[in-house]
Amino acid sequence: MFLLRYGNDDFSIAILPGCSARASVGLVQNRGWAVTEFLRVVRNLALSSAVLLAVLASAGSLAADEPTVDEPTVTPITYPSFIGRVIKVASGDRLQMMLVDGRLADIQLLGLQAPDRGEPFAPQARQWLQSQLQSQIVSIDCDPKTADGPLLRCVVYPDERDVNFIALRLGIARTLATDLQSDELTMLFDAERYLAAESIARSTGLGLWAASELSSVSP
Repeated sequence: MFLLRYGNDDFSIAILPGCSARASVGLVQNRGWAVTEFLRVVRNLALSSAVLLAVLASAGSLAADEPTVDEPTVTPITYPSFIGRVIKVASGDRLQMMLVDGRLADIQLLGLQAPDRGEPFAPQARQWLQSQLQSQIVSIDCDPKTADGPLLRCVVYPDERDVNFIALRLGIARTLATDLQSDELTMLFDAERYLAAESIARSTGLGLWAASELSSVSP
């Protein structure tokens, strides 16, 4: 329903789907308007409405024809996890496990580095890790890049305890910067927590940070 003002007078026009324009003819006659003038106004209004509808329909068609852009698919990184028994501890950050699938796997602890054989505190570091893990059934979360290789780099959990973190907290090992700066690897551990653990061990002189060892252990 439209309200049309013509001069100082108003009259209503109803335009319905499938019908022609209808107007209040009585009002036209009462006002003394010429019917031809009234029909001209109605015709102009109808044409304007038709043009508007055509424009709207065209706009809708263009929108429908616009090509859709598929969102890129992001494949999440999968971090392999295994369970097995520790059968040998080689150093403060290396051990060997028999996994439940029957595979014999060499493991290196992620995020840290213990003294190598022949370096100061190396025997103590190995003995400590052995006391924690030898013959224990543990779970490990691993770097996906090493999952199929000869050496798995992992965070080790006996009884849900993070042995990597405990080793840093007790001064058994120092943090490994390349691991802690890797966004991919830090999904496996809290880098700030590891750094804080090392800082406490160092400031209190624990393990390899003990005063008697500092002269022969590089910072």
